[in-house]
Amino acid sequence: MLVDKGFKFRLYPTAEQQQVMSQIFGSCRFVYNRFLAQAQEDYKNRLKLKSTYDFQKDLTLLKKQPEFAWLSQSDSQALNSAIANLGVAYARFFKGLGRYPQFKRKSNQQSYTTYCTNPKCLSIEGNRIYVPKVGWVKVKQHRKLDGRTTSGTITRTCSGKYFISLHCRDCSVEEMPKTGSEIGLDLGIQSLITTSSGTRINSPLHLRRAIDKLKIEQQRLAAKRVGSNNWHKQRIKVARAHERVANQRKQFLHQLSHDIIKNHDFIAAEDLDIQGMLESDLADLSKQQLKSFHRNITDVSWGELLRQLTYKAQWYGKQFVQVDQYFPSSQLCSNCGYKNPIVKDLKVRKWTCPNCGAYHDRDHNAAVNIIAEGRKLVLLT
Repeated sequence: MLVDKGFKFRLYPTAEQQQVMSQIFGSCRFVYNRFLAQAQEDYKNRLKLKSTYDFQKDLTLLKKQPEFAWLSQSDSQALNSAIANLGVAYARFFKGLGRYPQFKRKSNQQSYTTYCTNPKCLSIEGNRIYVPKVGWVKVKQHRKLDGRTTSGTITRTCSGKYFISLHCRDCSVEEMPKTGSEIGLDLGIQSLITTSSGTRINSPLHLRRAIDKLKIEQQRLAAKRVGSNNWHKQRIKVARAHERVANQRKQFLHQLSHDIIKNHDFIAAEDLDIQGMLESDLADLSKQQLKSFHRNITDVSWGELLRQLTYKAQWYGKQFVQVDQYFPSSQLCSNCGYKNPIVKDLKVRKWTCPNCGAYHDRDHNAAVNIIAEGRKLVLLT
């Protein structure tokens, strides 16, 4: 099977190459912010939002002006990509998938995308990769490339590390052996996954374990004068601490999703409204409890786990189904189908069915109902 894949490698640019990359980062940020401001001004004047193509034509005219001639020194593909990203941001906003586009800041993580326009572009020779306008950059290639490289995104993290993410088409993937196993997944916070077979996989809650250290490092940062050398050193320490948490979470989710796909042919899970949960304001919780609740939701990363299960199932010839978020998986008795409204209260963890007398663990019962509903959805399609 041929699929699209991404390969992320660490870059080690020289001081001169870092300066060139910084210039491209700044140019892309300037172009994005300038045309976002223009779009806002057009809206105030009741003018129609320009298309990405129109903005790119305006960019061509802008580079011909003497005061903006410095834009020509940057990668033209990266500048066009910045405008395309603005178009995508507006499209997502109008579809209700994201918030209104925000201006980019220099203090955040920086990135730009370039495209392969010739065979030399983004090619790897030995321990070097060719980046347009930058030249041959030292790269740590820890895995072999597959397929045809079409684009690359260069990123500088808040801690000062450089990475390149290569997008490759027509990568070959072999299907995993069939196991004949089916599983339903109920997602939670303390128990990240409760399966229909009764197995529980607890969430490591990486952020909760590291929160005390993060607080100390951020307090030290707040105590220093902004812009001083010690402030920059401490800022990097804080950024590295956050990166460590993110990397731990990412590694855990990849290992977990791979094991689930490898050991089961049919997987059913609930489709959660994660954004709605993050925006919820539960009346019976204090402000501190609500903050902790929202932090734990982001820490378990349900959305990332479901995303990984979706594309890995497609890659490896398995079947992954998501049950509608409004399906009352926790309230239904998996033995007789009786709907118990009392279980809507999240504090009810175990209950006995008033109809048939079956005793249920809330999460296990939900997982059994999810796998049953998943089978029905497959039959209907």
